[in-house]
Amino acid sequence: MVEPLHLAIVHAAADGFVEEFLPSGAEVRPDGPPLVSAVNPELETRRKQLLAERRRLAARRRLAQTQDIAAAQILADQIAVVDQQILRVNEQLSSLKLPAPLVGRWIAPEVERLKGAYLRRGDKIGIVASLDEQIIRVTAGQRIAALIIEHI
Repeated sequence: MVEPLHLAIVHAAADGFVEEFLPSGAEVRPDGPPLVSAVNPELETRRKQLLAERRRLAARRRLAQTQDIAAAQILADQIAVVDQQILRVNEQLSSLKLPAPLVGRWIAPEVERLKGAYLRRGDKIGIVASLDEQIIRVTAGQRIAALIIEHI
């Protein structure tokens, strides 16, 4: 059996609907186009809500700075919490575009069926295999195995 030395299984990093994908068999690299691009309207809506909440808190904080310093500090703490939530949602949104984990060939025989499909985080999508180096596995008896090891 011959198999690639470097192989990476590609899983969905976040829940979303597949919009675009590279065809199976394409040569890929980490700095190239994403293997699969998805969208998640729920995450996009959540991000908009958090940004609106941050603007609301910032306005209240500006007002509180002129009247009550303690209330302004509490609002600053709330803004920091919202900022962390925005950061997490942004990370999830960016993970909807899956980059190639290594230089190689994208192998996903059923990727064409994914257009518009909903992927859950962790779903297996395909693999990226570098075909530069391979491992050859053989089954051999004791006498032949000794000869093979001797010539390696």
